[in-house]
Amino acid sequence: MLELRLFALPGPSRDRLADRLWEELGAAWVSADQHELVAGFAEDALAQRAADATGGRLAAVDEHDLSYLDAWREWARPAQAGRLLIRPPWVAASTVGPRPELVEVVIDPGHAFGHGGHPSTRLVLEALSARLRPGQSVLDVGCGSGVLSVAAAALGAGSVTAIDIDPVAVSVTSANAQLNGVADRITASDRSVAAVPGRFDVVLANIGVVVLRELAPFLVERVKPGGWLALSGLLEHQWEEVAAEVKGRIEGVLREDGWTAVVIERPSSR
Repeated sequence: MLELRLFALPGPSRDRLADRLWEELGAAWVSADQHELVAGFAEDALAQRAADATGGRLAAVDEHDLSYLDAWREWARPAQAGRLLIRPPWVAASTVGPRPELVEVVIDPGHAFGHGGHPSTRLVLEALSARLRPGQSVLDVGCGSGVLSVAAAALGAGSVTAIDIDPVAVSVTSANAQLNGVADRITASDRSVAAVPGRFDVVLANIGVVVLRELAPFLVERVKPGGWLALSGLLEHQWEEVAAEVKGRIEGVLREDGWTAVVIERPSSR
């Protein structure tokens, strides 16, 4: 079982280091505030490489003390993206007020990535809200908490295939599908992209630049002709490099707080 490794860094160099962790060192996610930086890695080897490459400035957090992963819950609030409202289950719906125009999705991420509040996630949710049509098939690569998969199903997707290399993410995605009453349309597994059969109307990948560089050609192969692909987890200066690896027409570039997502349409067959 792959374990998550956490690292913390105080000091003013955190922003530069965060960029490096995303671009060069294979972090699955990075979070920073004025006090510290935390990065998660899907594999022990990647975590060790990051520690070595940064000269000991990163320190391992005790893997047995998972309370660190729950600290954010105290300040979690519902997040809106397009027609979607993502709400943690411990935050009462009454705090939002009646919003009949919105599609509500309730997500408990557990210790998986994706509570809906990160800009890279919200950008994909906005793309889904604007572009997904009822009955379409969706592939969610690196599903994390399942927030994108569940949102797609809530918006009317006919079927959703959710994959992640982390078994915890697979379990959390399945639990959130049950929580939202869409488990009959979501299949979660730890399959690789290459092992997923068929093609899809929509492919989503919010997984950061290092992995996207590697997977971009495989991701577009999973898109049906005329379908679209949303790539996220990219900093502002990264999206063009990744998009260049994908054969297709750029349909939109979404930006928020220095993060970017790009929507690419695969040409229809002639």
